[in-house]
Amino acid sequence: MLIFVGLKMVWLDAWYGGKFPITTSLAIIGAVLATSVIASLVLPKRPTPARVALPAEEI
Repeated sequence: MLIFVGLKMVWLDAWYGGKFPITTSLAIIGAVLATSVIASLVLPKRPTPARVALPAEEI
């Protein structure tokens, strides 16, 4: 996401004469966000390492 915004600010605006289409920009940002949300829902979670419970010390 940040890479696209940085490229837009540096290169794409220069290529389009400072007038990069806002609809295209919003469509790309929306597609990246939607893809990341869908991927987080579809891909399985990684198993977390088992934690060993330490015995409580008696005072």
